[in-house]
Amino acid sequence: MPYKDPEKRKEHSRKQTAKLKGTGKRTEYHRQWRLKNLDRCNETSRRWKENNKDKVNQTRYCTRYKATEEQYKHYLSATHCECCGIEFSDDHDTTRKCQDHCHDTGKVRGVICKRCNTVEAQYKFNPNIFEQLKEYIAKHQ
Repeated sequence: MPYKDPEKRKEHSRKQTAKLKGTGKRTEYHRQWRLKNLDRCNETSRRWKENNKDKVNQTRYCTRYKATEEQYKHYLSATHCECCGIEFSDDHDTTRKCQDHCHDTGKVRGVICKRCNTVEAQYKFNPNIFEQLKEYIAKHQ
């Protein structure tokens, strides 16, 4: 950076922006600058993500599930599975928290445990799975 003084740095940036504005060169200038300073950009991005994990997680969640901020807050505050009632735990993989959503419509339905989410997925692909399981268990008792 040519200027250590923040005010001079801002003034330099304003002049550069004004010089390139409307010429179509501004985007190209920024692209070239980023390519020349890739390590610096990556380090700055990594540091920002590290210091703003909550924002990163919320953005990732809301983008992935097309969810609102209220739905994200509900997901964070959920302590029990809405399907079977088991308490969520990070210690066991099967009692881990999952966001239940419809893959066809994208609608967020609720927060369930991984076990219920797996059963739901199996049911979607084979709606007769429960009847088949009942018959199998009865047959082998």
